[in-house]
Amino acid sequence: MTEDRNPRPVASAASRTLDILEYVGRQPLPVSTASIATACAIPRSTLRALLRLLEERGYVMYREADKGWTSGEKAPVSRTDNLEFEHGMAVLELFGTAGGGVSLEDMVDRSGLSRDVVARSLTALAGFGLVVPASDGTYGLGRRLLGIASRVGWVEGLQMAARPALTRLRDESGETASLLVEDAGYALYLDQVESRFELRCRGWVGRRARLEGTSVGAAFSDASRAHVVADAVDQGVTAVACALRDIKPAVGVNIIGPTWRLEERGLDQLAGLVQSAALELADALAGGQAALH
Repeated sequence: MTEDRNPRPVASAASRTLDILEYVGRQPLPVSTASIATACAIPRSTLRALLRLLEERGYVMYREADKGWTSGEKAPVSRTDNLEFEHGMAVLELFGTAGGGVSLEDMVDRSGLSRDVVARSLTALAGFGLVVPASDGTYGLGRRLLGIASRVGWVEGLQMAARPALTRLRDESGETASLLVEDAGYALYLDQVESRFELRCRGWVGRRARLEGTSVGAAFSDASRAHVVADAVDQGVTAVACALRDIKPAVGVNIIGPTWRLEERGLDQLAGLVQSAALELADALAGGQAALH
């Protein structure tokens, strides 16, 4: 039996594999190959080979509808987290069909889950303030959940106010225009008006993107102007973003498309269009078309 005289390539491959699994497992939504490559500092060719292998072994899976990677069935931590989330959601949904408090026994009967699973879910939900126990042994919805629900109206109002500005920005720039809001250190895509070009950015509504090194991250830090960043989303892709001033959580608009196409159109001109769209949205909000609370 011979000893491997150069274990460094093996260790490097193992380290990269662990980096991929840990990064994908931490993400709440499927992530693109480009995002993984950037976050884990892995060359694209190497990353694709590792992802194919991990997919074959069941540790990651590619969701075509989301154009991104997520944990597979053999990722035990991710699988456990998903089950706990599903159980918690099943328990919360019981409150929508009952008036007043709901007892543990009723939840067990109606959910089909074991008593231990329902009890653990209630403990976790209570810890987050999503449900509250009453003195009679029943449970009711917590104020935190009601506060979260109230934000749905805020999001819908923001989307309605932004849609005309996004549509105009798409038409004037030719590129996909998006509405983003800061969410727990990430940028959450709330709405998107897709470019009419065949080669375009699409399907990002509901996805979260990192802020570091991106145009929207720069815009959220400095709302005084539009920011242009290339190759943050993917090689050969450029994004232009501008945030609205004096709004919390931070809200911004951006366009994204192939670098060569944006450069042909003129980055300065496109930056001006994005900044104008941000100002238009700010005026709409100030005019009472949407309330930010």
